Amino acid sequence: MGGADFITLGPVFRTPAKLKYGAPVGLEILNAVSREIKIPVFAIGGIKGYRIGRVKEAGAYGVAMISEIFGSENIRKKTKEIVQRAAQS
Repeated sequence: MGGADFITLGPVFRTPAKLKYGAPVGLEILNAVSREIKIPVFAIGGIKGYRIGRVKEAGAYGVAMISEIFGSENIRKKTKEIVQRAAQS
């Protein structure tokens, strides 16, 4: 059988990198999509470490982030912090 194994949905929050794709979809849309489909939904767009809990509560299976990690002074340390935060959520 064909089909997707997961989807990404976003931008969830406002982020300069995703402005050309339109307004953020927000947590309500993330929640609605997560409830309706049977495959994992990964949230993308404006995801910061402090938002992981809210995003996962809204139904995201996981998150994708770029600037939160690559914009940090210590990428390794930031990555460990994000992984720990995601595991606790």
